[in-house]
Amino acid sequence: MALIKCPECGRDISDKAEVCPNCGMALVRIKRQKHGKDLFIAHWLNIIAFIFPGILIVISDLFAYFIGSNNGNTNKSNNGVTISLDSGSAFNSDLLNIIMIVGALIFIIGILIYFLKSARLKITLSIIYLIMAISDFAFLLVSMALAILMTCGILSVILIPGILQIIAGAKFISGSKNYGA
Repeated sequence: MALIKCPECGRDISDKAEVCPNCGMALVRIKRQKHGKDLFIAHWLNIIAFIFPGILIVISDLFAYFIGSNNGNTNKSNNGVTISLDSGSAFNSDLLNIIMIVGALIFIIGILIYFLKSARLKITLSIIYLIMAISDFAFLLVSMALAILMTCGILSVILIPGILQIIAGAKFISGSKNYGA
């Protein structure tokens, strides 16, 4: 049992108390607000994690357009030095497509968690969300490790949505734990 300060009178009270014994301030409402805030933060992290890959695709397409790639092979010559880039060898696009589909499923589960009213269903889906987010991130990290190393870490920005989904999963669990209590 830990002691917390009552937000109304400032006295030390048990963190298990539902009402301050000194002033009568309802503490359950404060706990609900904190968990509601966790769900709200998780909801927005989930949305950002879903939108971020689209932004990366648009930026990479613009970059490729302005650099002028030729079907993935670019040869530039400068003072006898030839630079050749074969973008197809760094990673398997089928694996990336699977990772993106699983990421979209995780996003849909996150939306369901936020809008569902059942506390039991919220916590169950929150656990599933977190497990899927960790698995998807691990799969991405393993399958893209060579591509990330080949780009000197620049390609590591593709890990950001997975990290956001893991944080959102933890927030969903925290917010769902005492939902409706």
